[in-house]
Amino acid sequence: MWNLYLSNQEGICIQSTFNNLLTSLESYEEFDIFIGKIKYIDYQSEAIPQGNLLSPFIHKRKSFEHKEELRALIWTPQNGKNDISNPNNNKFKDVLGIYVPVSIEKLIEKIFVSPNAPKWNADLIRSLVKKHEINVEVVQSDLAAKPLY
Repeated sequence: MWNLYLSNQEGICIQSTFNNLLTSLESYEEFDIFIGKIKYIDYQSEAIPQGNLLSPFIHKRKSFEHKEELRALIWTPQNGKNDISNPNNNKFKDVLGIYVPVSIEKLIEKIFVSPNAPKWNADLIRSLVKKHEINVEVVQSDLAAKPLY
Protein backbone atom coordinates (compact mmCIF):
# COMPACT_ATOMS: atom_id res chain seq x y z
CA MET A 1 0.00 0.00 0.00
CA TRP A 2 2.74 2.44 0.95
CA ASN A 3 4.52 2.04 -2.40
CA LEU A 4 1.23 2.32 -4.29
CA TYR A 5 0.23 5.69 -2.83
CA LEU A 6 3.52 7.42 -1.99
CA SER A 7 6.06 8.97 -4.33
CA ASN A 8 8.58 9.19 -1.47
CA GLN A 9 8.95 7.66 2.00
CA GLU A 10 7.07 10.35 3.90
CA GLY A 11 3.36 9.68 4.16
CA ILE A 12 0.62 8.81 6.60
CA CYS A 13 -2.38 6.52 6.60
CA ILE A 14 -5.49 7.32 8.63
CA GLN A 15 -7.41 4.39 10.11
CA SER A 16 -11.16 4.85 10.39
CA THR A 17 -14.42 2.96 9.94
CA PHE A 18 -17.74 3.48 8.21
CA ASN A 19 -19.43 4.13 11.58
CA ASN A 20 -16.70 6.61 12.53
CA LEU A 21 -17.40 8.51 9.31
CA LEU A 22 -21.13 8.57 10.08
CA THR A 23 -20.69 9.84 13.62
CA SER A 24 -18.05 12.39 12.58
CA LEU A 25 -20.66 14.05 10.34
CA GLU A 26 -23.51 14.13 12.90
CA SER A 27 -23.44 17.90 13.40
CA TYR A 28 -24.01 18.66 9.69
CA GLU A 29 -27.70 19.30 8.99
CA GLU A 30 -28.04 21.44 5.85
CA PHE A 31 -28.26 18.54 3.39
CA ASP A 32 -28.43 14.78 3.68
CA ILE A 33 -25.13 13.03 3.11
CA PHE A 34 -25.29 9.78 1.19
CA ILE A 35 -22.44 7.41 2.09
CA GLY A 36 -21.80 4.15 0.33
CA LYS A 37 -19.25 1.79 -1.08
CA ILE A 38 -18.04 2.42 -4.60
CA LYS A 39 -19.24 -0.17 -7.10
CA TYR A 40 -16.55 -1.28 -9.53
CA ILE A 41 -17.65 -2.33 -12.99
CA ASP A 42 -16.06 -3.36 -16.26
CA TYR A 43 -16.79 -0.43 -18.57
CA GLN A 44 -16.35 -2.72 -21.59
CA SER A 45 -19.21 -5.03 -20.62
CA GLU A 46 -21.29 -3.16 -18.01
CA ALA A 47 -23.11 0.15 -18.09
CA ILE A 48 -23.56 2.53 -15.19
CA PRO A 49 -27.12 1.83 -14.03
CA GLN A 50 -29.74 4.41 -14.97
CA GLY A 51 -32.61 5.64 -12.85
CA ASN A 52 -30.51 7.08 -10.02
CA LEU A 53 -28.83 10.43 -10.64
CA LEU A 54 -26.10 9.54 -8.14
CA SER A 55 -25.07 6.36 -10.01
CA PRO A 56 -22.25 8.01 -12.00
CA PHE A 57 -20.71 9.15 -8.71
CA ILE A 58 -20.69 5.72 -7.05
CA HIS A 59 -19.32 3.68 -9.96
CA LYS A 60 -15.70 3.36 -11.04
CA ARG A 61 -13.63 1.19 -13.34
CA LYS A 62 -12.97 -2.36 -12.14
CA SER A 63 -9.22 -1.65 -12.23
CA PHE A 64 -9.64 0.48 -9.08
CA GLU A 65 -11.36 -2.32 -7.13
CA HIS A 66 -8.32 -2.88 -4.89
CA LYS A 67 -8.99 0.50 -3.25
CA GLU A 68 -12.31 -0.61 -1.67
CA GLU A 69 -13.47 3.02 -1.46
CA LEU A 70 -16.31 4.76 0.30
CA ARG A 71 -17.80 7.93 -1.09
CA ALA A 72 -19.81 10.60 0.72
CA LEU A 73 -22.10 12.65 -1.52
CA ILE A 74 -24.34 15.66 -1.01
CA TRP A 75 -27.18 16.13 -3.47
CA THR A 76 -28.23 19.80 -3.19
CA PRO A 77 -31.47 19.67 -5.25
CA GLN A 78 -33.15 17.51 -2.58
CA ASN A 79 -36.04 19.00 -0.63
CA GLY A 80 -36.44 21.86 -3.12
CA LYS A 81 -33.26 23.60 -1.94
CA ASN A 82 -31.99 23.80 -5.51
CA ASP A 83 -33.81 23.57 -8.82
CA ILE A 84 -32.34 20.88 -11.07
CA SER A 85 -34.47 22.07 -14.01
CA ASN A 86 -33.19 25.67 -13.74
CA PRO A 87 -29.48 25.73 -12.77
CA ASN A 88 -29.48 29.55 -12.68
CA ASN A 89 -31.61 29.37 -9.51
CA ASN A 90 -29.15 27.05 -7.77
CA LYS A 91 -27.59 28.43 -4.62
CA PHE A 92 -24.34 26.53 -5.28
CA LYS A 93 -24.00 27.02 -9.05
CA ASP A 94 -20.72 28.96 -8.72
CA VAL A 95 -19.38 27.07 -5.70
CA LEU A 96 -16.75 24.37 -6.18
CA GLY A 97 -17.50 22.71 -2.86
CA ILE A 98 -19.55 22.83 0.30
CA TYR A 99 -17.97 23.16 3.73
CA VAL A 100 -18.98 20.20 5.88
CA PRO A 101 -17.77 20.19 9.49
CA VAL A 102 -16.24 16.89 10.56
CA SER A 103 -15.32 15.77 14.07
CA ILE A 104 -11.72 14.64 13.56
CA GLU A 105 -11.66 12.82 16.92
CA LYS A 106 -14.74 10.80 15.98
CA LEU A 107 -13.39 10.08 12.49
CA ILE A 108 -9.80 9.00 13.14
CA GLU A 109 -8.96 5.86 15.12
CA LYS A 110 -5.22 5.85 14.53
CA ILE A 111 -2.59 7.51 12.33
CA PHE A 112 0.12 5.34 10.80
CA VAL A 113 3.35 6.86 9.53
CA SER A 114 5.08 5.19 6.59
CA PRO A 115 7.40 2.36 7.72
CA ASN A 116 10.34 3.88 5.81
CA ALA A 117 9.82 7.47 6.94
CA PRO A 118 12.52 8.89 9.20
CA LYS A 119 11.71 8.91 12.92
CA TRP A 120 11.44 12.70 12.94
CA ASN A 121 8.48 12.39 10.56
CA ALA A 122 6.45 10.41 13.13
CA ASP A 123 7.57 12.83 15.85
CA LEU A 124 6.36 15.77 13.74
CA ILE A 125 2.93 14.17 13.23
CA ARG A 126 2.70 13.48 16.98
CA SER A 127 3.54 17.11 17.76
CA LEU A 128 0.89 18.37 15.31
CA VAL A 129 -1.74 16.06 16.78
CA LYS A 130 -0.84 17.28 20.27
CA LYS A 131 -0.76 20.96 19.22
CA HIS A 132 -4.28 20.69 17.77
CA GLU A 133 -5.49 18.69 20.78
CA ILE A 134 -6.52 15.67 18.74
CA ASN A 135 -6.63 12.61 20.97
CA VAL A 136 -5.42 9.94 18.55
CA GLU A 137 -2.51 7.51 18.58
CA VAL A 138 0.28 8.04 16.03
CA VAL A 139 2.42 4.98 15.28
CA GLN A 140 5.14 4.17 12.82
CA SER A 141 3.99 1.29 10.62
CA ASP A 142 5.93 -1.88 11.29
CA LEU A 143 5.45 -3.34 7.79
CA ALA A 144 9.17 -2.93 7.09
CA ALA A 145 10.21 -4.61 10.37
CA LYS A 146 12.18 -7.85 10.16
CA PRO A 147 10.15 -10.94 11.05
CA LEU A 148 10.96 -13.06 14.10
CA TYR A 149 12.60 -16.39 13.28
